[in-house]
Amino acid sequence: MLETIMRSHAIFWVMGAVAGVGILCKMITVCTLKRLVRAAGRMGKSSQKLMKLVKAKFEHAFMLSDRVDNVEAFVEKYLYEYKVWGLRLHTYRYFVKQSVWILGVLGIVGMFFSYGQAGMEEETFRYGVIGGVAMVGMFLVRISSDEEHQLEVIKTYMMDYLENICGPRYSKQQALKQQRMEHVMNETIVEPAEETADEMAKKNYDPEMREIKIPEEIIKPEVGDVKGPEPEIEEKEYIQQEIKSMESEEEEKLSQEEIKEEKEIKSKETEESERRVPQEIILREILEEFLA
Repeated sequence: MLETIMRSHAIFWVMGAVAGVGILCKMITVCTLKRLVRAAGRMGKSSQKLMKLVKAKFEHAFMLSDRVDNVEAFVEKYLYEYKVWGLRLHTYRYFVKQSVWILGVLGIVGMFFSYGQAGMEEETFRYGVIGGVAMVGMFLVRISSDEEHQLEVIKTYMMDYLENICGPRYSKQQALKQQRMEHVMNETIVEPAEETADEMAKKNYDPEMREIKIPEEIIKPEVGDVKGPEPEIEEKEYIQQEIKSMESEEEEKLSQEEIKEEKEIKSKETEESERRVPQEIILREILEEFLA
């Protein structure tokens, strides 16, 4: 089996596949980071998938708790979870880093296999040289772009937008909603009080709980009839005077009714007394006849 591997140069093919996958992962990483930098620079208008997701999640979190305490951790979380073709961006970067060491290990393994089969020959040196060159080449590919700086730029752009633009905007929206709710609540509380005050003014119950109906003309006078710098005060005085006059009228009516009742009682008493007199006379006559 070892002879088959060495004759087919399988280790060289594996080294080439690892180098090719590493270069492909590096290209995917570079292109993705460039797109993210552009999208984060205009995050407010961007339609990029990650930017839209972060904005929606930030708005949802802000609506639930009125603020996001750690915006940096919030952004780093979604950057780490961002996927390209089903794999996270971190996976592509990690494979590029590890491919350097994989190529070096494959070169060393090829040297040992070649030395064990044929001794120190040209094939042995070839594995070592190719493995070293591939390792150095992949290392240069890995450091060809500053990915850490690009990720930092993306994070800075996103944090700046969320903290300095989205945060104040959502705070203002929440404040306006709260003010509207308070205004609506105040209106719902004040309106019934005004209605009850109007009803009490219309009904105007006295201490004996007698209902006095006040004409609507008194309760709601026309604006043109009110004169003077303080129409509300004059209107109240006018209403009070009318109420007093109506109370005095009722008292007069009550006094008249009481007088009538007294007269009726007296007339009844006189009638009864008149009825009793003839009865007494009749009884006396009967007694006199009986005694005689």
